[in-house]
Amino acid sequence: PHPPPSKPPSPPPPSFSVIRQGRLGRRMNFLLCCFNLLARCAWALRYVAADAGPEGRGGGGVFATDDHLVLFLQVVEVARRAAWNVLRVEWQGAQAIRQT
Repeated sequence: PHPPPSKPPSPPPPSFSVIRQGRLGRRMNFLLCCFNLLARCAWALRYVAADAGPEGRGGGGVFATDDHLVLFLQVVEVARRAAWNVLRVEWQGAQAIRQT
């Protein structure tokens, strides 16, 4: 005769792996952090673009005018802040799971 089945082991308590993994996954978290870093440095384009063009007069870069550059930088900043908020909310959710 076989012994009676034992009680299944209880699941381990939430650990730091919940925070590392997150809902978005490690790869997406890493990509969002890289995007945040690059977007924080995007303001440097303003100074690079000012020196572009013939005789340093500007307008020779990717953007036809300074207005286009400013618009691009504003859109990048909005996207950067949105991505950072996603990471912050995910971190808070992971902390709440960890504390339960």
